[in-house]
Amino acid sequence: MYRYSPKGVKVDYPRQVLVIDWTDGHHSEYPFRYLREQCPCAACVKDRSENRPKILLDVAFRLDGIAPVGNYALNLIWGDGHAHGIYNWDYLREICPCPACTAAREQAAAQTQEEA
Repeated sequence: MYRYSPKGVKVDYPRQVLVIDWTDGHHSEYPFRYLREQCPCAACVKDRSENRPKILLDVAFRLDGIAPVGNYALNLIWGDGHAHGIYNWDYLREICPCPACTAAREQAAAQTQEEA
């Protein structure tokens, strides 16, 4: 079971953002480039964990399609054909780029470093 669920999801192509309104009232706007860089597929996660830079052409940041995966996630299809990432609702909420969520992640990371 997932902690978060969307009330509404829309793609704003002119602004190049995925907009999610959550059932708890939170509002998230994910730039396409950010979502592509945070792709949760195994290959992309491995590249990020090994600090291997990925050189992507602009077409890789173009969102060509979006499909629901059951009632728990979205599959994003990118302009370069990459379509392996399943972005579940909790993951999307975890990576929310809004200032409040970004500050909370930074604070949690700083606390973890202090405890280490």
